[in-house]
Amino acid sequence: MKKNLKILPIEDYHPQEEFFKQQWMQTIFLDKTWWNLAIDFYNKSFGYKEHPISSEEALMYAELGTRINADLFKILHPRDEVELDYFYQMTPFHFFNNVLRFMDGYHRALYYDILEKQQSPFLDFGGGTGGISIQLAAKGWDVTFCDSNVMCKKWIEYVNSQLGLKIHVINIGEKIERKFKFILAKDIIEHVVDPLRLNGYLNSLLDEGGNMNASHFPCCGPEELAPMHFKVGYKKNESGDSGVIYANREHNLELLRTGKYPDETKPSNSVLEPQGQEVAGASKVD
Repeated sequence: MKKNLKILPIEDYHPQEEFFKQQWMQTIFLDKTWWNLAIDFYNKSFGYKEHPISSEEALMYAELGTRINADLFKILHPRDEVELDYFYQMTPFHFFNNVLRFMDGYHRALYYDILEKQQSPFLDFGGGTGGISIQLAAKGWDVTFCDSNVMCKKWIEYVNSQLGLKIHVINIGEKIERKFKFILAKDIIEHVVDPLRLNGYLNSLLDEGGNMNASHFPCCGPEELAPMHFKVGYKKNESGDSGVIYANREHNLELLRTGKYPDETKPSNSVLEPQGQEVAGASKVD
């Protein structure tokens, strides 16, 4: 009997190695101990004693978190940097989504790469739920976690108490007196009105011979599920071994005031051309 062949369109073809690599990077490798600790923290934070949320419900929260977070931003409609900071300080809706995000293949690979190639002391700037901070601190690294979100900071303090870690928790805006061998500022540039200023500040915190990874989510401005994103551009340096982030502070402030980009900077799906201010320095941009 003739064997039936499975026929797929050519668009579905990927070299096997690359296909499995992409699939692995986007897969959540769930650490149940860490996940259950996050659920326990959430229930205690909101006083859910009689009806605590379950693991299944937390997974649903994670799925919904991005959309609810975006809706909250649209309702608040921050019009300046002060109001924008308030949104980031108080929103609780991205918590489970962010916890899971640090368990995917990409972030686990990032952790091992940092562990192998970088040195302590380490600054996790804008660290969200601190997946990288927690894992490095568990390995004995000197870790400073910095974020503005109230819930995320309380979460790291809770992790410290439950796991016996000693992560230093500080608020974005507090003066940092020390230097670091490695600074991670992952996927925050698209949230910052003035990336040039931030880049200069973070570079000033690098110890001699230190390294920094300041990356951004590849976006071209506000989207339905990310209305808080500013437009950023990226291009290779002449050497080809690192990148440069481009942004425009005045355009970002205009977006906050009006909710609309100036005509010449309308978001598009095409590759961005560099414009505005250049964020340069010792940072490695991935």
